[in-house]
Amino acid sequence: MAIQDITNNVWQYSNVKKIHIELSSRCNAACPGCQRFVHNSPVVNPRLVQANVSLEQFQQWFPPEVIAQVENWLFCGNYGDPLAANDIYEILEYICEYSKAGIRINTNAGLRTPELFTKIGNLFAKSKQRNREIAFSIDGLKDTNHIYRRNVVWEKVWENLMAYVSTGARACWDFLHFKHNAHQIAEIKMLAHKYGIDLFIKNPFGVDKKAMPAFDKNFNLEYIIEHAHDNGYPHFWPAKPDYVAPMPDKIHAEGHIECLSIQKHRNAIKTEIYVDSLGRILPCCFVPGGLVPTYFEWGNQLQAMYEKIGDANNLNSHSFQEILDSGVLEVYSRSWENKDIAICWIYCGKNTAKDRIIDNLYESKK
Repeated sequence: MAIQDITNNVWQYSNVKKIHIELSSRCNAACPGCQRFVHNSPVVNPRLVQANVSLEQFQQWFPPEVIAQVENWLFCGNYGDPLAANDIYEILEYICEYSKAGIRINTNAGLRTPELFTKIGNLFAKSKQRNREIAFSIDGLKDTNHIYRRNVVWEKVWENLMAYVSTGARACWDFLHFKHNAHQIAEIKMLAHKYGIDLFIKNPFGVDKKAMPAFDKNFNLEYIIEHAHDNGYPHFWPAKPDYVAPMPDKIHAEGHIECLSIQKHRNAIKTEIYVDSLGRILPCCFVPGGLVPTYFEWGNQLQAMYEKIGDANNLNSHSFQEILDSGVLEVYSRSWENKDIAICWIYCGKNTAKDRIIDNLYESKK
């Protein structure tokens, strides 16, 4: 939706139909491109507050009347894996009790047990709804998945995947396409077909036309991850705490915002909001980077804005409806004309070529 189409508070309570929530900011993996780590290393950003959302918190934040209004739930996030949340199954049961909403869980599948994956699968299969699924983020096979999904144990991944699909519940395979796993796509397609899994081949952001370095805990280069289609070149980020990556050229181009979290259906507006593991409401999953001070200029820009907002968007201080109807999220839509919030332009800015970064996420969907 372009700037000129935005009027009043589009994120008001009655418009919200999708909630993307990060149930946990903890994770078993050490993916080089993840924001939770310092400079592509396994060192967790010391300024990240690691937390899990409990069933009690979830019920407080989202009472039954909110659950009944929401049409889709996405359990993913920026810093953690939803399976790291102890109460994930009880939270899913709570949603299913009050709603027929769609549910999608994104996980690297290296956490928890086959028994839990079986329970979730049975819960989803019992509802006989095809809009409830687990998306397994698996980037290769036994000899390649760990190259990007560092610390994820293949045997555990496969056991959990097989336990889930055995229930008949819908499963998706989210496959990041790199140079090192490109030769396995034919076999992965065969496996996905064999087990009735929907395969999604994705373009890995941060690697296109630039190779991604993977550093060890001492910030020594371990290896380089290359894009599947470009020869690429190593892009070494200095492993220094005072390094700040500059704004990308994207925000300097002419164009307009087409916000991914806002959709127009006939005469109605449907919006998505993002909730982090500390209960803060934001318009989408791209902007929380500034909640944890980062090594990017745009992240520090966001951090300054969040300090002004304070707890006005926090579910531990205000109700879901109070926050959304207060207009606190309008700071984003008001910024679009002057490009005051760079991250909105980085991901959802459309220039004369009619492209957004997010539009190029999928190579194919099978």
